[in-house]
Amino acid sequence: MSVCASDVIGYMDSLFADYACPEDYSRNGEQVQGMGGIKAVAFAVDVTLAGLEAAAKNGAGLYVCHHGLFWGAGMTSLTGVDYVKIRCLMKNDMALYAMHLPLDAHREIGHNAKLAELVGMEESLREPFCFEKGQYIGCVGNLAKETSAGELAVLLNGQLETECRLYGVDAERRVGRVAIVSGMGDSAVQEAVARKADVLVTGELRHQYGLLAQELGIGVVVAGHYATETLGLKALMDKIELRFPELNCFWLNAPTGL
Repeated sequence: MSVCASDVIGYMDSLFADYACPEDYSRNGEQVQGMGGIKAVAFAVDVTLAGLEAAAKNGAGLYVCHHGLFWGAGMTSLTGVDYVKIRCLMKNDMALYAMHLPLDAHREIGHNAKLAELVGMEESLREPFCFEKGQYIGCVGNLAKETSAGELAVLLNGQLETECRLYGVDAERRVGRVAIVSGMGDSAVQEAVARKADVLVTGELRHQYGLLAQELGIGVVVAGHYATETLGLKALMDKIELRFPELNCFWLNAPTGL
């Protein structure tokens, strides 16, 4: 039994209606239209050719991702790998749906909400953090139970199946308050200090912000851009499975190590 792609897309749009980021560089929502009913939905962080081919092989009529194909004013030409990806989508009548910053920001199924759950930050203890493109995308708050910076990194390392690294402080540093921004959130180091966080959890740490963290005395747990942006998509997949039980929803894992 198939489901109309527009019904699934409309449901996802409704989930993110309160999390609009008007200045988001991503063109959020339906990016490529599918014309028929769908029986399967693929979920992935990125739109890769390998991912699209795997989705098509498994009968997906809809590809849902965090990093889509259309940014800013959109593509100015269809050449090279962009052409091949669009051709794959159209050849297989596969719709493409992307949700960028609103998926970071969502307070139930967002990347940062799920990261907060992993580190033991109860929902009632979370405060909005890191205002980006018209929306708070991260969170900051006290942990339900104090830990050490090293133990926090080890916890995330196991839960995210990644290689977390700790910068700025010793592993023994006691941690009671944590700031969280998935992906490239290292520019929030100074704000994390101002909000009295002991550690910032994020995906990437560029050189200048690593130096700043050392100078300001705050720890940074670097968990990988890819790894920190899997959680919201998986939570969204769970939502779709509950709402549309007739669909076959599956995850396409393609870690980059970054």
